[in-house]
Amino acid sequence: MKIAFSSYDELRFLHLAMCEAKFHLDPDRKEVQGSPFVADTANKVFDLLIAEAPSEKVAEDWRSHRVLQTNSMILPAIKARCEEWFSLNTLTWDEKLQFLQDVAAPYQLTDELGSTILGAP
Repeated sequence: MKIAFSSYDELRFLHLAMCEAKFHLDPDRKEVQGSPFVADTANKVFDLLIAEAPSEKVAEDWRSHRVLQTNSMILPAIKARCEEWFSLNTLTWDEKLQFLQDVAAPYQLTDELGSTILGAP
């Protein structure tokens, strides 16, 4: 399947809309935030933002923006979804890590930040 955008801004707005749904602190549909299908789509959109960037500087800015920092404004939503999901389910370390990656997508966490959110194995 293909989707055609008439401008780079359309692609950016799709990314922003997905982020609004994925990282809202009080979402109507929490299942969207941890869905592996939504994570895959968010990653594809972000990859396209990099691949179709109007300049190498813009592409590099997207690459560096993709790695979450400890002061990121979306971390509270990521932590809340993980805490909620982990308290309702018995998961292995690998399952917790996969859920965290799905919730955080299209962003990536450093190992240190991931360990902070998940706690020590």
